[in-house]
Amino acid sequence: MHWRPCRTATDACGNSKCVTHTIAVVDTQPPRLIGVPSNLELDCKGQVPPMANVTAQDDCACPATVTALESHYPGECPSAFTIVREWTATDCWYVCKIDHIRTGIADKCDAGIVNVFTVVTKRKLARSSARATLPRQC
Repeated sequence: MHWRPCRTATDACGNSKCVTHTIAVVDTQPPRLIGVPSNLELDCKGQVPPMANVTAQDDCACPATVTALESHYPGECPSAFTIVREWTATDCWYVCKIDHIRTGIADKCDAGIVNVFTVVTKRKLARSSARATLPRQC
């Protein structure tokens, strides 16, 4: 923002003169994000908290706006994934501050019941194994 104030001097005869100078104000400090949570490592997707209500504060006289973005990245199996939440605060000078958190969902892909058994017949002894997997309940 620029402005040009006028400084006026008047002598005893009523003569006046206006002198101007330019003052430039430049905002170089980004706004501060308030309420950004910490990274999380969770066991189940049912434990993922809702998106935090993040606000911003700026030292200049203009309000800062906050936008939020959530991205999902797949893991090894459908029940394991990562969520990245990002908040961007922008002030009226378009100075930005970006912060993000990572939430890892490390649900076990093979969290079922393993059943090993032996099959015995009259002709020969044979050992076999079977694996039964039940879906994990969180």
